Formats: sequence, C-alpha cells, structure tokens
Amino acid sequence: MQSYKTGRIISDRESHNAWDWLETYRSVPYVTNLLMKWHSVPKNQKGNVQKQAEQIRYCIQQAKEYRDASKTVSLATKPLLLYYSCMCLALAEILVKQDGTSSLDVARESHRHHGLLFSENIQKQLTVEEKFSSIRAKPMIKDGARMGTFELWRRTAQYASLIGLHTTQYHDTNVSNKSTEVLLTGSNISDFPLQGLTLLECFTHLPWLQRELSTYNISGKVVRGVVIQETSVLPNDNFNSRLKFITHPTTTALLWEVFDHFKIEPWAWKQVDISESPAGGFVVTINGGKGVSPQLSVPECFQKSVSEVGFLPPFCLNEFGTIYVSLYIIGNLARYFPDKWILEIESSSEFSVLIKSFLNNIEDRMALLTLGELSNSVYAISD
Repeated sequence: MQSYKTGRIISDRESHNAWDWLETYRSVPYVTNLLMKWHSVPKNQKGNVQKQAEQIRYCIQQAKEYRDASKTVSLATKPLLLYYSCMCLALAEILVKQDGTSSLDVARESHRHHGLLFSENIQKQLTVEEKFSSIRAKPMIKDGARMGTFELWRRTAQYASLIGLHTTQYHDTNVSNKSTEVLLTGSNISDFPLQGLTLLECFTHLPWLQRELSTYNISGKVVRGVVIQETSVLPNDNFNSRLKFITHPTTTALLWEVFDHFKIEPWAWKQVDISESPAGGFVVTINGGKGVSPQLSVPECFQKSVSEVGFLPPFCLNEFGTIYVSLYIIGNLARYFPDKWILEIESSSEFSVLIKSFLNNIEDRMALLTLGELSNSVYAISD
C-alpha cells in the first residue's frame, strides 16, 4: 500500500456515520479491485485476493453486529462485546494491509490467540488511579516469538498522519490560498513492551479522555496543540515554508517530555526555531525552502479534529491500538472477574464511571479510525 494518505475533512455529525461507510468494504468485487491495485497483484492471483476480500467482509459484518449487540446490554457485558467488535476491525485492517499469509485460515496455524495476556490485582482499598494501574495487558510470547491477532495487527500499524491548515501566500500580491491537508505522514508504531501497558497508561494517552481524568485528579500525558504550514511563493520558482507545531500551556515537565522527541537531521539545526507563545505554550517552527527539506521526526500524536492535536511522550501505540488494548483489559475484567466488575458498577464507583465514559467515546471512533486505514485516508473533524 502507498504510505501517503489522503486527508478527509468531515463534520462532527458525519463522524458518527463511520459504521455505515464501512459497509462499502463488504463489497467483494470492490475490495478485490482495491487490493489488486494497492498491492500490485498480478491478474493470475485474483482468486487469492478475492478470498481475502471475502474474509474482510466477514470481519466487518461481525464487528458491526458485536457493536450493535453492545447497545442492547448493560455495562456488565458491554466491554466484552465492544472488544470483540474492535478485534474484528483489527482483523479487517490486517487483511487489507497484509498478504495471504495473514488470511484468517492461514493465520490460525501460528496465531491462534488474542495476542495479549491479562493480569489484575484490584483491591477494594485502592484509589481509582491505583485500580487502573493494577490491570494490564502483556504481549503473548511463545517459544520466544510474539504471536496472536494483536501482534499481527501491530506489524503494519502506523502512528497518525497529521492534518493541518496550509496557507500559501504569493509574492508581491494580496493573493493567498488556504487548504486543509496532510502535513506529516506517520511511521510504523514501536514494539509493544514486554511489561505491557496498564489501563492507566492507556487512558492517560487518550486526548478525549483528559477532562474526565482530571475530574479525579489523574494527570494525563497529552499536550494539546495544532499543526500548521505557511508557504511563501517567491519569484523564479523559489519558496519558503514554515511548518509550525503550536502547543497549549501545560506543565513544564510534560512539555519537555514531549518536546525532547522532536528530532531533525544534524545539518538542519539552524532551520529550527523554538519560541514561547503569548498564551504560555511553545511554538516549534521548521523552516524549509527550495533545496532545503530536512528529515523530521516528531512526537507521537493523536488527532481528532483539524484544530486540535494531542502530542504525546514516546508511546508504543496509535489511537486505535490504545482503544484495542484498553478494551482487551476491560473486557477480560468483565468476563473473568464479574464479582469485582459488577460490584464496581453497582456502587457507581469512579472506576466504573470513567470506563463508561471511555466506552461511550469509542463506539464510533474505532470505526472511523478503521475506515481511515481501509481507505488509506486520514479523517479529521472540521472546526
């Protein structure tokens, strides 16, 4: 598949249509042609590609039905149904991005496992933050090799590509052009750590959960900001460009934890300007031009809307992966520890209220993120 993604701007209302839009990928002829083109498959292999397309159809159908079923039950079983919905979406992504060795029937031979292992140590006397820290998911390792559905998904998962406003000003004129486009393309995600992740680590890296976390005095790991590009078109086909990362005010420690991971080629250090914004955040500007295009590595980011990016310290997952692992943890808690989980629900504990908020946020979000991967696009909500 091509690494460059197309930016697609949608309204907040449209973002809730992602499940309906995924229906397109249940069309076997459409998906077959798409995969043939993306993977440059010769015509004599069309039968194998068609099999892959049929399996994608099955996965999307199951994902939607699990999600629909989750709307008919209480919080007691909802997490488990949403986990299976998310896992089916992950399978669809695997089948689109990878070849026949990752098809459902072939993968079962060596990846017959969820790919994650659950552990918990929830005690009644723990604070809400300690409870989130006491449940985690670790990678499944057999004979020294990672295996399972999660590992297959991780191999071709990428960090978010960033969409921002690009303003082009033409020399000696009052003419300018503004467009919203992909400014940076994401790289492959990092290895999932051997110690895994706790639910607290997952939640503190989700931008749209930060307000709820702060209600319970839990500090997040997200620096809010925006990415923009400014280009000045000069005579003789010359131009100057400025790629700007602008952050909102936050704690100094978190800010530097994030900014420490802006990286640029050594020769281009003079192309970087760092300044404090009037509001108290920071502005990192990468200057470029004709013949000057330094390679840039930026902190991991999650993005929901054009006007807001969540910059993160180094993290091993993208947004979909964070949802995936969170649902695995919560789903296993609900499935194997109903005595603890339902007690939390019945007491309307802070622990269960935060999880309910998370679940309400991800029903449509995980579908939209999957749609982006299946269509090689980046979806962002308009301002």
